[in-house]
Amino acid sequence: PMTANQGGYYPFYLGTNMPLAIDEVEEDMFGQFFPNPATNRASVRINMGNGMQYKVQIIDMMGRVAHTATLDASGDILYNIDTQKLGNGIYNVVFTANDGTRVVRRIVVK
Repeated sequence: PMTANQGGYYPFYLGTNMPLAIDEVEEDMFGQFFPNPATNRASVRINMGNGMQYKVQIIDMMGRVAHTATLDASGDILYNIDTQKLGNGIYNVVFTANDGTRVVRRIVVK
């Protein structure tokens, strides 16, 4: 661990022994963005099951929120992001469910 503010710590991992940050069930529901890197648009396949609601945030590498949306659907969907509105760089797309579970996908915009 690394020392953090308020006496806490930040864990970091070397190699492949990093624990899963989310439930495996959630992980299986989300694919990876394609094409990646993207120029105009990127898409990801999501299995929303019987219906879920997610807050979607696109966050740049400086931690700034570039876009926020709400995803409310059911079944298998294709979620699209218009990357023309984003500057070149690397972004984390964070899907947060109502119960607090999060799924993070990375996308490169060129």
